[in-house]
This record gives sequence, C-alpha cells and structure tokens, in this order.
Amino acid sequence: MSDRISRVFVDSNYRTNIQDSHGHFSIDLSLPVLVEAGSHLRVEGLVISHAWPTLDFRNCHLFLREVVAGVSHHRVLRLRDGNFNISTVAIELQEKLRIDSRIEDGLWTVASGDDGLLTLSQSSPTFDSARLYSASDAAGLTSVDSYSSWSEAWAAADESEPLPSGGDAAALIGVPLRRLNFTVSNPRAVTEHVNLARHRVLHLCTTDLPQTSLSPHGRTDVVSSLIVAGSAPGSLIHNGFATPPSLYCANPRQLRHMTFHIRDQSDQVVHLAHPIHFEIVVTRPFE
Repeated sequence: MSDRISRVFVDSNYRTNIQDSHGHFSIDLSLPVLVEAGSHLRVEGLVISHAWPTLDFRNCHLFLREVVAGVSHHRVLRLRDGNFNISTVAIELQEKLRIDSRIEDGLWTVASGDDGLLTLSQSSPTFDSARLYSASDAAGLTSVDSYSSWSEAWAAADESEPLPSGGDAAALIGVPLRRLNFTVSNPRAVTEHVNLARHRVLHLCTTDLPQTSLSPHGRTDVVSSLIVAGSAPGSLIHNGFATPPSLYCANPRQLRHMTFHIRDQSDQVVHLAHPIHFEIVVTRPFE
C-alpha cells in the first residue's frame, strides 16, 4: 500500500520529460506515497557525476576597456567552452585579448606561474589605458567611475559592445573583486589566485518535500547538499553524511509528481548531461 512505502528511489533517467536536463527534471511516481503528519523524510545516497566544463556560455565572458588616442572602447571577451587548467586558460585569455584589440601598436601577453597567479601585460608605448573589470563589477556589486549601475558604466564608453546575457569568468581567472588597470607607466598587472573549480557545493532543491533549510540566497527548498570541491572531472560524487539531516513533515502530504533541480553555491541551476540518483526515506511517527 502506498501509505506503507518507506523508500522511494529516484533516478533522473526516468524523468517525465526526457528532454529535460538531469539538473532540472520532474518525475511521476507509479503510486502515490502518503506521508502522515509527524513523519520525517531524509534524502540519502545522492550520486552525481562530475561531468561539467570549467567554462560554458553561462560563465565565459570577460569585460575589457581599452582607451586609445582619447577614445574608449568596451569589449566583451568570450572564452571558449571546455575544461581548463591554469596554463591552458592563460593561453585562451591571451588569444581572446589579442583578437580585435583596439591597441594596434602593442600586444597583450598572459603568463601563468607556479604560484597560481596570472600576469597580464600590454606592450604598447602609446595607449592611454586599459582595464579588465572584476566579477564584482559585472555583478553590479561595486561602483564603477561613479556610475549608478554596471550597465550604465558599460554604456559610457565611446564604443561599447552589447552586454551578453551569460555570466562572467572573472572570478575563475582570479579577478573577483580588484579590477586590473593598465597604463604605459604600469603596463603589467597580476591577478589573485586562479580558481578553476566551477562548482564548489551542489544543492538538491525541491518544493515537494518539507522546507526546513535556509541558503545564503534565501532558498528554503534545499533538501540535500554535496561538497564537490576537489572532485576530478569524470568522477562520481556522493553524499557521504553518515546521518543525513531529516525533514520534519508537520502536515500530511502525498508524493506523486515531483520536481528537482541542482543549484551551485551561486544559486545557478547546474546543467547536467548525466543522471543523478538518490532515495527518499520516510519514517512515520508510528514506526
């Protein structure tokens, strides 16, 4: 009977819409599961494959200002999708800095070091200035030249490319807060430590189970979490908590059609091309 089922195994391979990402999907249980008031639920055995790129369209942009002969230009650099280490991201960044640069009598150079930092330099003897904006700038968290918003600051250049809808890569390459400025007298700048860990923590979220959590982003629908920092691409990540936190069910509910999504530490939905697995354990008050 559905009011005696105590374990529900969820496998995103069996999602309702096969076109959905494994990171945001719905399932329909073959039987409704009745959960009495006073029950406790736990999410156990959460397994996810580390199969996401360092960069994709959602986090691949950098924002550069070049000023030459008194004319300011805002350029959007789009790093290619894929997995990177500090050496290969330095090569990719240098290539994109040089393409369509408005500084014609000099070259952008990017070097990586054993200390985990990137060194950017511009060789032109005549350019006025250049600036690589920080992740904080692009998120609108810091003021830029006294403008009231990031979009207003971006549009203030004599020539500005349209701002993309995707996110930026500044934090990953070591420019989270301090923007990098360049002049003829100071043509070299060094980033903070490069951190190419795309996701650090993953949260399984659903509004179809009791909401007993509170994330830094104000989410109350986190029902399980994984620490993924340090996991290698291609590896399996699993919930290793000996006693997963329980979700108290104050009111009776029925589990039948359920929607789940995976979010990272920045509250961004994670696109997953490979299935996730977990089970929902129901402990009723009379058990």
